[in-house]
Amino acid sequence: MTLCAVPRHSRLRLLFLLLLAAVASCGKTELYSKLNEQEGNEMLALLLKHNINSEKQAEKENSVSLYVSSDKIPAAMALLRKNGYPKEKFTTIKELFNADKLIASPYEDRRGMFTACRRNWPTRFRAWMA
Repeated sequence: MTLCAVPRHSRLRLLFLLLLAAVASCGKTELYSKLNEQEGNEMLALLLKHNINSEKQAEKENSVSLYVSSDKIPAAMALLRKNGYPKEKFTTIKELFNADKLIASPYEDRRGMFTACRRNWPTRFRAWMA
């Protein structure tokens, strides 16, 4: 079946749908990438709750990207920052102390302890002030 054999109104309808899909996908800008699924869902829900047109798309390595209408980027950024998103990612103990070696050098031990204490300081300070 060739394109000429398809009725004219069907071709116009198909063309209209293709144009509509192109316009709908236009104007979206990636706001954040490499988010975990839960954080992406929370951020998407917050944006949609405040009537900011946004969508989430899956990426490689179990991560997602968040897309927002280009004209809403400033409002989306302000809203997400106000609500503490994206959350700060912390290094795990396994990442701090290299598990590849049987015995770590004293320098590596001190560096790992210093980093752990420095990254935990804001949490302890907030708990103490509460």
